[in-house]
Amino acid sequence: PEVLRGSYGLKADVYALGMTILQITTLKKPYGRMKSVSELYFEVLSGSRPEELQFVRNRNLRALIEACIGPEEDRPSARGLLCLEFFQETGGDVETVEDLVATPSANFGRFKGAIERFCLLNEILTVRNNCSTEVTWAIDGTRGLLDASPSRILAPGAESSQIVVPHGWGGRIWNNSTQDRVNTLAEFFIDDSNDDFYDISIVDGFDSGMRIVPSSDNCPTIQCAFDVAACPADLVEYDGAPCLSACSKYAAPEFCCTGDHRTPETCPANELSLYFKTLCPDAYTYAFDDPTSVRTCGSAPSYTITMCP
Repeated sequence: PEVLRGSYGLKADVYALGMTILQITTLKKPYGRMKSVSELYFEVLSGSRPEELQFVRNRNLRALIEACIGPEEDRPSARGLLCLEFFQETGGDVETVEDLVATPSANFGRFKGAIERFCLLNEILTVRNNCSTEVTWAIDGTRGLLDASPSRILAPGAESSQIVVPHGWGGRIWNNSTQDRVNTLAEFFIDDSNDDFYDISIVDGFDSGMRIVPSSDNCPTIQCAFDVAACPADLVEYDGAPCLSACSKYAAPEFCCTGDHRTPETCPANELSLYFKTLCPDAYTYAFDDPTSVRTCGSAPSYTITMCP
């Protein structure tokens, strides 16, 4: 798309790679139903995904293609692609990969070692939709490479997509399907020297369940999932709306930990935050809920965030 806009860099080659893999895999030309060049330009520039993706049955291969043809600002570099599950999965069978790349064993060993070293400097976030309906998820970054990244769409039935983030990145992921101002958040700080930090936050409110699973068994899985019907009636603004927190609903300093209540001593857990804590013991329920909510992990190269676990 950026080539059509007249300003592009090396990531345009990553996009071209994804489209090439898609055509080779499906034996179908991407955007093949377009009847004119102008229609094709419109589809590409609008960010629409090729319909031909539906014919890619291998989940990891599809995730690789989607990463290649995603928006330029969160499209991985060529090296970043090597950390995706497709290459990690294939790398488990040395003979198969050697046949694929046609290199001697010694060279392959050095190549695989270089991949592993690179992936140690980056981590993979996999977002999976376990909901019964389509999910549009969004991501933004407070540090690193992913500031203001656009939304992505996942079909129901455990469809997933992946993104590679560098150490030093901090950000959050949420279900943006209804574009409400209140969302359940998966929050991360991927440290470049010590432990990662991660949590599930319902400080603003709750709209759908979420689970975070680190790839390391040494790091805790966390989850928040409850029926919105359990939300107190005065915290739901309309039928089908998310469950607001006390701060989002009343904007009072004692609930939002602002003004004269901006310290842990002057802003303890309130009745409503304690109620939500019983529903979601793992979740961050108010501003100073750090001790019971933030988890650390020093050995996870990847995390899976599942919507509607």
